[in-house]
Amino acid sequence: MNHKTLGPYLIALATAFVVFGGVTSQAAPVPLKNIVLVHGVWADGSGWKGVYDILVKDGYNVKAVITKPAWRSKPSWMLVAGSDRTISPDLERWYASRAGSHMVEVPGASHCVYVSRPKEVAALIEEASRDAQK
Repeated sequence: MNHKTLGPYLIALATAFVVFGGVTSQAAPVPLKNIVLVHGVWADGSGWKGVYDILVKDGYNVKAVITKPAWRSKPSWMLVAGSDRTISPDLERWYASRAGSHMVEVPGASHCVYVSRPKEVAALIEEASRDAQK
């Protein structure tokens, strides 16, 4: 999958970027239902299992893959892991600022926030899905 085929997909990065494709509608906003979870270049998508299970249960079509980020051309959301000891939370905040992302911080969360706090991650993705349609 490349940036030309993402269409209305939502992408969530392990650094907690959530990136949306452009879908416009004159009708009332409807949450996006296609979600692509992306960890990054050094890991597969298996760590997303907890988030994946929650989103599927909530009616989303979900795939976990590795691909290039689309934050440069699409709206994005970033979840900062407040106690990340792999990537400094200050650096994560800078990434969010640089990307113009909507930023949410989870205090006490570790680097693998999508494993340790799947409910918070899934909630952010679902919120972003709704907000991306506004």
